[in-house]
Amino acid sequence: MADQVDSTTNIQQQSAANKLEKRARKVLEKQGLVLVPGIARLTIKRTNTKLNDKSNILFINRPEVYKSLTSNTYVVFGKAEQLMNDDFFNLQQQMQAAAAAAAEQQAAPSVEDVQKMTESLSVSSQSKDTSEKEPEEDSTGLNQEDISLVMKQASVSKNKAIKALRENNNDVVEAIMTLMM
Repeated sequence: MADQVDSTTNIQQQSAANKLEKRARKVLEKQGLVLVPGIARLTIKRTNTKLNDKSNILFINRPEVYKSLTSNTYVVFGKAEQLMNDDFFNLQQQMQAAAAAAAEQQAAPSVEDVQKMTESLSVSSQSKDTSEKEPEEDSTGLNQEDISLVMKQASVSKNKAIKALRENNNDVVEAIMTLMM
């Protein structure tokens, strides 16, 4: 008999909570909040205390999340549970593995990228070969520091730096700008 009384009071409490939740959801929808679909789990973590403190990490599985259209405000319905240290450790490992997989995927170049790199390398090696065949420009009347500065900044040979300085009346900035473009 006592079991029947307990079960009926639990059912009454659940139905009252459900009615209150339904009313609250209707009010939220009238206030302009919209249901956000596709959220499987919500984790809430306090950052002002130790990270491993289990009392500061909460999660809600399959939450109902509502978002305001006018601001960045969210309302969440669901049963909040504390995350135990072992669960937190497992979650942290999963997040690290996912981040590593994403980084590895970004770091791996595609076939097209490799082809473009090899083409650019072959073009740059051909241009180096042609620059080595050019006779050395006369650097009389030019400051050696200006020549080396243009060479370093524009990543060009000495001949190209001298030529650019002569074309721009020994103006270092203009020489670098013309070589960079």
